[in-house]
Amino acid sequence: MLAERPRRSGMSARTQGNPEQLLEAVRRAILAIVATDPGLIDAGTPLSKLLADSLSAVAFAARLESELGVGEVPFELWVQEHAESTDRLTVGALVDWLAGLPAFREAPSPG
Repeated sequence: MLAERPRRSGMSARTQGNPEQLLEAVRRAILAIVATDPGLIDAGTPLSKLLADSLSAVAFAARLESELGVGEVPFELWVQEHAESTDRLTVGALVDWLAGLPAFREAPSPG
C-alpha cells in the first residue's frame, strides 16, 4: 500500500493517474539525479540508459516518490518483475505501471 505524502505540483491522486502527468513526474525525478537533455526522455527511453547503477536507481525511486507525493512506490518490485526482459524497462512502461496502481487510477466518471 502506498502511504500518502503532501502532493507536489498541485497533483491529486486522481490527476496523477493521467499518463501525461505521470510521465512529467518521471521526467522530473530522472532530471533531478541525471544530467541529460529533457528532450531525450520519452516513453520509449530505456531506464538502463538513464540509471547507470543501483545507487542511481535508489535515488530515482526516492525522488519519484517525492514527485508523486507518496511513499513506498514498489519500484524495486517492478524492476524485479521485468529482470528477465530488461528491454521492457522503459519510461513508458513505468508510467503505464504507475497508472495502474490503485493510488493513481483515475476515478470512474459518474454516469
